[in-house]
Amino acid sequence: MRKLHASDMADTQDILIIDANPLDRAEIRRLLLTDSTHQRRIIEADCGHEGIRLAFGRRGRPLDCILLSCNLPDMDTIAVLEALCGNDLTPIRPVVAVTDSCPV
Repeated sequence: MRKLHASDMADTQDILIIDANPLDRAEIRRLLLTDSTHQRRIIEADCGHEGIRLAFGRRGRPLDCILLSCNLPDMDTIAVLEALCGNDLTPIRPVVAVTDSCPV
């Protein structure tokens, strides 16, 4: 994998994976980084609260996408979505629910 330079940052996609299962996060990361024509920076959280903190802790650079598991140990999916998308001061980001079954 080539090293990122400052000129690459504008073309880099920042993707947050929120999933409690480390094996699922690793597989999603592998799929996102395999044969990609885009540079991607993968950020990971193992629970809803950490995912929300990471999503809002980014100064001046919104995430390009959030991949959200519906099976989190600390919050239900709707509460995480409301926290991520319910803030008028932060741009709404694309959120993709990732799971076998989602009670939404």
